[in-house]
Amino acid sequence: MVLIRSGWSANGVYYTPEAVRSALPLLESDSGPQGLAIARYKLTDRPDGHLPRRLRLAKVEGPAGNVVGFATNLRVVELSEGVELRADFWCTEPDTRTLLLAAQEAQVKAPLGMSIDLDGYITEGMAEGRRGVLCTKFTRF
Repeated sequence: MVLIRSGWSANGVYYTPEAVRSALPLLESDSGPQGLAIARYKLTDRPDGHLPRRLRLAKVEGPAGNVVGFATNLRVVELSEGVELRADFWCTEPDTRTLLLAAQEAQVKAPLGMSIDLDGYITEGMAEGRRGVLCTKFTRF
């Protein structure tokens, strides 16, 4: 699976190739014995698809209550059109697994999104002919 790729994202931020590369050591350092926990957040009407941090943490179980699997074998992949941070995904939650397998079988994009939550340096600028917010480096997971 692709955890993050360089370029313009659905949340309206441009991630530089350097930012994507900087995410690898941060995510590796936060990985537990099973790998990096991957959460799925279902309750949002925000255009960027992300829940506010206060809502993610408000669950009685904490963020762990949203974990649907684990990512292992994290790696940076250099492509001609940019950089991707990829991982092998081990889905542990039955409903999410059913959605992902159905989408794979139908050869369509899965009707859900997952996201990583990193802090980083941002600036206003131009990228790929478009002006907006650019993330140049991740600093904290």
